Amino acid sequence: MSTPLSLRWEHIPYSTQGDNLPTGGGISHTIIDEYRFAVFGGLGSRRYNELYIFNTRSNEWLKASMENAPSRRCKASLCCREIQTLSPKDSTTEVVKNYKLYVFGGWTNEGKTNDLYEYDVAQDEWKQLKPNNASSCSPPERSAHSCAVVGKYMYLYGGIGNKKYGDMYRYHFEKNEWECVNSMKGDVPLPRSSYGGLITLVGSIPSMPQFLVTCGLVSFSVSNRVLIKTNKAAGSECSGECFSFNTSTNEWKLLKQINPPPKRESACCVILNHKLYMFGGWGGDAKFFNDMHVATFE
Repeated sequence: MSTPLSLRWEHIPYSTQGDNLPTGGGISHTIIDEYRFAVFGGLGSRRYNELYIFNTRSNEWLKASMENAPSRRCKASLCCREIQTLSPKDSTTEVVKNYKLYVFGGWTNEGKTNDLYEYDVAQDEWKQLKPNNASSCSPPERSAHSCAVVGKYMYLYGGIGNKKYGDMYRYHFEKNEWECVNSMKGDVPLPRSSYGGLITLVGSIPSMPQFLVTCGLVSFSVSNRVLIKTNKAAGSECSGECFSFNTSTNEWKLLKQINPPPKRESACCVILNHKLYMFGGWGGDAKFFNDMHVATFE
């Protein structure tokens, strides 16, 4: 039997300058590298469109440039792409890493949107991306969805627009084009929004590029539900499911869980060192969570 994981929480004193401090809820987040993560947007007294990067080595928040930034929004998706290039140096070459962040969609002051923005971490520059086939294959406007970078693609799944979505798209970075991911097979999830999110998982269960979808507020109908609980909103309820999606075969798999956390949506989830960490969320019936869970892949 494995040793139980104990968690010792501590308050982190941080440094900041001016207004270099995130605020609000509904914030999008992503890990950049082994010591930095980013948060974007959110909703408090108003909607926000600031991007902040936290450095865990210096415990410092840095605010990104606002020039050409996306409009104010909450529940957008935020993901990170690592780019490696060779840089000549003293007649040799070294690998130089840079990171680009991508914001898609969300809930703006004008409603749901499907625009796409790129932020260059090294250059501190925003630019709006306009896919070549935007008029024919862009995902519909939505919020409470999520994205994950796997190889040369950014995958997008779920969310809510004029309905909850269970569709999937992928954006090809080099071609600057959206593609519809059709012919999904296996244990295809029901449409959902505000879930734990697409979390990139490479080298596990099995050794193929995959991502996970956890929890969420799930849409259902009488035809695909055996039991509809009367204390939930008609047509939706919180889920505790966890699915993996194999990007090589387009196959979904419902994962078996041992001692799963309570059902919820809007949880914060990340994968670190091949472990899935989950914090917080909303369980319905005015129940909010502040619990922390960790799962290992067996």
